[in-house]
Amino acid sequence: MREPPGDRPPAGPRYLRVYAALRERLRTGVYQPGQRLPNQLQLAREFGVSFMTLRRAIELLERDGHLVSRHGIGTFAGWQAGVVRPVLVVDEHAAARAALRAVLEAEGEAVVEAATATAALEVAGQVAVARAFVDARAAQTDGVALLPRLRALAPDVAIVLLWSRAEELAALDDRDIWPAIVLRKPWQSAQVRAALRLGGRTGAVD
Repeated sequence: MREPPGDRPPAGPRYLRVYAALRERLRTGVYQPGQRLPNQLQLAREFGVSFMTLRRAIELLERDGHLVSRHGIGTFAGWQAGVVRPVLVVDEHAAARAALRAVLEAEGEAVVEAATATAALEVAGQVAVARAFVDARAAQTDGVALLPRLRALAPDVAIVLLWSRAEELAALDDRDIWPAIVLRKPWQSAQVRAALRLGGRTGAVD
């Protein structure tokens, strides 16, 4: 087996050696919580093992809670107790993102940002976000159209839709996927905190 530099797992069956090497990468932060790992064919080549050997190691890591696989999307580093999953903020205006970030970080949340729908999907494909605050007029494509695409990448994400015009809410009638919460702009800090407490429950914040 050709082991990458720095990965020197103990002798034993190949799948256990791969398991130990990947677990060490997770332990030392080479793969951060929520980060998508390289695809499994790439990992198999890197470790010089068959795809089935790599799959066996991945399955053990999933069983032990170190990894999470999303069908058709990829394999992600698991979230350990005490580690905060980030909140995604999608808004074309940097000032609006900064204002929302300030409130969220004051509540102890980690925040990742995206100015466009395309960027938001790229972030969601790389990091396992817990919640997403999405402006209904997200740049390049409207935020409402983004919702089903975001939910496809992150099935458990709680989406908070930030809206300012009635027609933005009316557009939801044509969608199969509603946000968990709708929040009217301009929002107040207390409303954002209330949205965080509501979590995945559906409703509106007044």
